[in-house]
Amino acid sequence: MRRSLVRSPVARDLGELPVVNFVGEPPRVTVVMATYNRSNVLRHALESVRSQTFPDWEALVIGDACTDDTAEVVAGMRDPRFHYLNLPVNLGDHSGPNSIGARLARGSHLTWLSQDDLWFPDHLERLLGVVDESGADGAIGGMYLVREIGPRGLADPATRIEARSTSGRLRVTGHRNHPASTWLLAASTVEKVGDWRPATAVRYATSQEYLFRVWASGARVVVSPTPTTVLVPSIVGSRSYGSRRDDEQNVLAPAALAGDHDAFDGVVRRTAIEPFRLPEGIGVTERPRSAARRALARHSQPIHRALAAPLARLGIPPWELAGYLVGEVPGESNAILRMLRGLPGASGSELDQALVATLQARLDAAEATLAELSAELTRTQNDYRARDAELRELGIAYARQSAELARAQQDYRDRDAEVAELRRQLDV
Repeated sequence: MRRSLVRSPVARDLGELPVVNFVGEPPRVTVVMATYNRSNVLRHALESVRSQTFPDWEALVIGDACTDDTAEVVAGMRDPRFHYLNLPVNLGDHSGPNSIGARLARGSHLTWLSQDDLWFPDHLERLLGVVDESGADGAIGGMYLVREIGPRGLADPATRIEARSTSGRLRVTGHRNHPASTWLLAASTVEKVGDWRPATAVRYATSQEYLFRVWASGARVVVSPTPTTVLVPSIVGSRSYGSRRDDEQNVLAPAALAGDHDAFDGVVRRTAIEPFRLPEGIGVTERPRSAARRALARHSQPIHRALAAPLARLGIPPWELAGYLVGEVPGESNAILRMLRGLPGASGSELDQALVATLQARLDAAEATLAELSAELTRTQNDYRARDAELRELGIAYARQSAELARAQQDYRDRDAEVAELRRQLDV
């Protein structure tokens, strides 16, 4: 039974699908892995898939027009269950490769794994067990959320990792983020939902908009409390794409692939949890806003709390509502994330207008500041000129007084001489 009036499925124009040379019977699980020019971190993700205790899977690694050695890294796994497809045109974000991978999938269940993230060896086995036991249409596992990795790895006091887990049925409220690397969905559910929306079309994460449509379709998704995914946000470490940063994966992969929960739990126990409150965490470009819009943003928290559930029934995703309340335009979060990741900017008419407006506002502010500084400089110069005139007048007055003093002193000397002469005459 549908839970919302949201339109589903979504169908994108993704062009002609690539051909995959599948061999053998369809597997139980298809793993979809979108990737772009980070083969050094992808190899850890691939290894975590190959290490799964549940063996009946195949992985579709979809390159978004990669230009590095991704093909060689996938081939280096020497496992026929991996299939690499490199798209001829870059689609700009993972929503395109994820949609293509889902269309090509043969498994009765689908799961996604980001190139940055890692699975524990029992990830698929545990989620499939939850699905089989409950009869649900999908399952979502818990995760270890990496905040920071110190120079000495997991033992470093600076290392911060949070455990994010819950249980029961999936509830979409906009106050909890379930990344795609934690999902397992029935192929029939994926077919109902359709493609992922492009990141330029949503105000927050395209994965959360997709998961909202899963919930809206009436699918029953069970949440497992056990963390089986290591989530490494691509903004941990500045400009991770530009620098090909892989410090976090190099540190975490050995423990994750060994299934060493104790190593992660030890860090979790000493990590203070960073609470997520809307609208915090949603990137918004600075730009001029009306008084009404500023007031709406200031009160976004209680408004979102009151309206998220009823508006979700009407087809408005909670994360989209949150973005609207704080003044985002579609694609804005994606543009900010691309900047933080060291990727070129994305385009989108509303977003372009917003960014142009932001730059114009900053230019206007800079020009206003410059005008103010110029005015202050003019005032200061005028003050200096006035003080110079005063100083010259004081100098002239001082010279006059000095001359008068010199004449007075000469007069006193002349009189002293006269007095002295008179005394001499009297003495004679």
